[in-house]
Amino acid sequence: MAPTIRDLIPATGRVTNDEATPRVVGLDDDEADDVLKALGSATARTLYTSICEEPRSPTELVDEVGTSLQNVHHHLNRLEDAGLITPVGTTYSERGVEMTVFGSTDRPLVVTNANDSQRSVLREALKRLFVGIGGLLVLSFAVQRLSELIVPTNHPPPPPGMSASHAVSLPPGLIVFVVGLLFIAVIVIRWAVRTAQ
Repeated sequence: MAPTIRDLIPATGRVTNDEATPRVVGLDDDEADDVLKALGSATARTLYTSICEEPRSPTELVDEVGTSLQNVHHHLNRLEDAGLITPVGTTYSERGVEMTVFGSTDRPLVVTNANDSQRSVLREALKRLFVGIGGLLVLSFAVQRLSELIVPTNHPPPPPGMSASHAVSLPPGLIVFVVGLLFIAVIVIRWAVRTAQ
């Protein structure tokens, strides 16, 4: 089955301005210490990856990672102090104990050794890239929906001598998305090169 444009749209829905602005941390920044300490162990990275996939409570993370609740809390505190996760709600354990549910901050994180001016260029380039991709997703989805309204979804039989597997065409929304991605990549690269000169 051919992919649809809906497969490309993130489950989180609309991207907010904060989410479109990546967090660029320089190795010489004070906050780099917190980020690197928080992600310094394999357990912490596994916890962070799990929370990025879906918000979770500490007890859910204990079961998933196979470590003690105390160790999970230790890593969660570091991840929260580094601004990588945030409380998103509460839930109750089987014993009725209230627990915090943690979720990702949903901002792209870039750790770099670039200087201040290079970091601002990188941050702006990434912001433009994310905003461009968000706009492209909306345009691609609109093109796909319009094509589904104009062209019926039942496909005519393939031409004589051609099998049905060879006659499958890509959805118009997907074509717009791929071409648009290439166009955005060229624009962002050209902008970054001009800015760096």
